[in-house]
Amino acid sequence: MPRRSIDLSADVGEIEGSAGRAIDAAVIMQASTVHVACGGHAGDQSTMRRAVADCVEQGTVLGAHPSYPDREGFGRQKSSMGPGELLDSVAEQLAALDQVAAELGTVVRSVKPHGRLYHDAENDLDLAAGLIELLAARPEPTALVLQAVTQHRVAASAAGLLLLAEGFCDRRYTSTGRLVDRAEASAMLDDPGEAAAQALTLAMRGLEVADRVVQVDTLCLHSDAPGVLARIDAVRRALSRQGIVIAAVAQ
Repeated sequence: MPRRSIDLSADVGEIEGSAGRAIDAAVIMQASTVHVACGGHAGDQSTMRRAVADCVEQGTVLGAHPSYPDREGFGRQKSSMGPGELLDSVAEQLAALDQVAAELGTVVRSVKPHGRLYHDAENDLDLAAGLIELLAARPEPTALVLQAVTQHRVAASAAGLLLLAEGFCDRRYTSTGRLVDRAEASAMLDDPGEAAAQALTLAMRGLEVADRVVQVDTLCLHSDAPGVLARIDAVRRALSRQGIVIAAVAQ
């Protein structure tokens, strides 16, 4: 039998102007969890407030999307910051979103690093340990979202932290379970049907890596990629046809 539920998430607050506002609002209506850019690579008080207000109105679970403080490179460039300075920056970004959330009557339930920080957190044990410690110390339970093939599940569990393994509906994978580099022409799954098919595979079976299958807790779509609304609609419909309920894990 297929699994009964899966989290469907998106990263929002990354497109400026009225067009970005409209896309974010539509995505928040469809997703069960969204991770809101909180000033590192994108986002400001205004965009955070609008996204959080939409989450409260729609009942969508709120997450944070911190990054290296790199607005020019959209958080995708390697930083020369030391570990302490970087973790201070992440803490500041979370605090900014926490404040908006508190003012609007909700809380941040999960944290997903963005861009280069997302990948560096997987490869750098000290960085991952710092993030786990930071989130484990938060007053409200806060899950950490990392890629499906993460090696940090045991460390997170030991700290009492829920770690969610993420699978992407709109990105291609290598045979090792890593994402195809964005520099490759085939990196993105733009076609809604392809994204929906991958979402079903990830939700019902998991991510195939060599001779094993890795469980996926949450699916992600990029809201800053053109055509996201068609893809998220196709994904939702495909999951529904298989009797899979879309529901947030961290609540």
